[in-house]
Amino acid sequence: MWWISYRGESRHGVDNIGVFEDDGFPRRMHPLLLDPSPTAHPLHIARGFALVGDDLYIANAWRKDSHIALYQRHGDTFRFKEVLAKTEQVAAMVHPFDVELGDDGRIYVSCQDTNTVVSLVPETRKPAPVAPHLRKQYLKGNFLPGTFVASSHGKLPEYGDRTPLDVPSPLGLKVVLDKHGMQRHSVRGIVVHRKHLYVADEAATQ
Repeated sequence: MWWISYRGESRHGVDNIGVFEDDGFPRRMHPLLLDPSPTAHPLHIARGFALVGDDLYIANAWRKDSHIALYQRHGDTFRFKEVLAKTEQVAAMVHPFDVELGDDGRIYVSCQDTNTVVSLVPETRKPAPVAPHLRKQYLKGNFLPGTFVASSHGKLPEYGDRTPLDVPSPLGLKVVLDKHGMQRHSVRGIVVHRKHLYVADEAATQ
């Protein structure tokens, strides 16, 4: 069985996750994974998601409403429970692209506009401490809370007044802006496997 998130950005978008059988056809019963609810926080451009037991974490990628939504299993579908974290609590989390659960029990989120990967502690819903390797190498670093993979371009788009530390590649992922100041490249998908974090760096095509 396959689960596929829909972008949900255009007029005809579907803010849900489609369920398909192995033969490629939609599941006949409950072809959409998320059970609509009038109390659910609206999704806008659902991207990456992670299933942990009966909990489903979804990265909501709309710049004006960047958050990680938590759904819980209800039979063959999942029902909205709450917003786990949003930009107001995690400053680096702007335009999240993917969400993964690490071997350490923390939640990792790749952020498309700030070009960082941040880590959250599920129990407290707060950013985890800045990654030890960054603290060790940059003793006077002014890192965004929860930073695990930093940006190598300090003046990040969509972030605000406070400018975090520039971290040279490869510890920092490059942000490339065009002549209008728009971002061309950004961190995308992530995978956490056997204590390693793999990050898709669109700017370097790797």
